[in-house]
Formats: sequence, structure tokens, C-alpha cells
Amino acid sequence: MNLEKRVILRCLVIKVLQSKGLVKKNLSLCACVHLVEKVFLDRFVTKYLDQVPELINIYQRKEGFQALDMNICVSSSKL
Repeated sequence: MNLEKRVILRCLVIKVLQSKGLVKKNLSLCACVHLVEKVFLDRFVTKYLDQVPELINIYQRKEGFQALDMNICVSSSKL
């Protein structure tokens, strides 16, 4: 799997959803990473676009980490 294009972006989406209380804190990131693209988008991006419209930009890499207005550390121990 491509770390930059798949894993980090999916973890960012999950982290944003967790910070807003929209998904469980103990959600398995491993399971999220292994989902096919369409299923991940349906479950974690499209589903929450009304509440978090910037998700699509985050997932498509149009917004950087600073645009999230959150402290997200991109390391294996924090994601």
C-alpha cells in the first residue's frame, strides 16, 4: 500500500471524524486501510460530507495538515 496516497489520507479522515465525535475512538485503522476505495469513501467521506464538508478536500489532498486546525502527528505511534 502506498503510505502517502492511501494510509495517511485515510488516517487523517478518520482522525477528523473522531475529533468531531462522528466515529468511535477505538475504530480499527487497520480495517479502514484495507477497505476498497469505494467502500471507504461511502463509509467515511461521503456519509459525513454534510457535517464535515472539508473531508473531501482532505481526502483529495487539497488541504494540508494546517488547514485541519488540529494537532495531528503523522507517525506510526500517533496514527
